[in-house]
Amino acid sequence: MKPGIEVRLKDGMTEEEWRRLVGWSDDPFRIASYRYVWEPKRWRILVCVEGEPVSHVGVTPQRMVKVGEEPVLVGGIGGVVTLPQYRGQGFARLALREAMRFLRDELGVDFGLLLCREELVPFYAAQGWKRVPPPVLIEQPRGKVPLGLEAMALALREKPWPPGALDLCGLPF
Repeated sequence: MKPGIEVRLKDGMTEEEWRRLVGWSDDPFRIASYRYVWEPKRWRILVCVEGEPVSHVGVTPQRMVKVGEEPVLVGGIGGVVTLPQYRGQGFARLALREAMRFLRDELGVDFGLLLCREELVPFYAAQGWKRVPPPVLIEQPRGKVPLGLEAMALALREKPWPPGALDLCGLPF
């Protein structure tokens, strides 16, 4: 890693810290129109330059989801964001690698799972993530609904993603 760049794992994040990362936009993830209720992120992977966070990946606690009729232990990630002036320098990739290490080694999950807009699929695919075919069901206050975003999985062990419809068995992350 270059001097002055560090990766930190945080348990939670203050509102001010979050505002410094996403305050440049009212909708930094461009998903507000979906009006989803999201699973809170427990852990935060931050890439810092000279002590200041410039990139972020949120991590949720492990969850048992259903793929077809098979239970699958996943760790959810979300809130992947890099300050605009730091994009294209590999900071999000660095944060994602650390998030996957944390999910595999510390939380013991079999797969990382993320939800994203269609235009972000190539970014994640270039890092080994595989698209999960629809349907994908999520919990919302009005009940179980189909996901309007793409779902992608990354194997963290020597297991293939099973075939079948994905039920997140909870809120999206």
